[in-house]
Amino acid sequence: MPRARIPYQELQDELENMYPFPVYRNPRIRPKSVYRGYTPITVYDRSKGNFATIGYRAMIEFSRFQGEYDSVMNPVFRQEMKEVVILLN
Repeated sequence: MPRARIPYQELQDELENMYPFPVYRNPRIRPKSVYRGYTPITVYDRSKGNFATIGYRAMIEFSRFQGEYDSVMNPVFRQEMKEVVILLN
């Protein structure tokens, strides 16, 4: 059985919609997580008897605005990591 192609560009576009720019910066998929193995992992829908891909589960990294500025008025961001499910149409 051939390995399915993962649509990385569609996943990146969906991440940018989920985490918009003013608050979040640089959302990206981690290629390998120490705890979960390789990501993204395909999520299948088995309700109709077939295995249709509905999305991907992935570990992502992003920077989140903390709501404050430093002494020279630069915004303060904090690096975060989170596991999310990205649903595709």
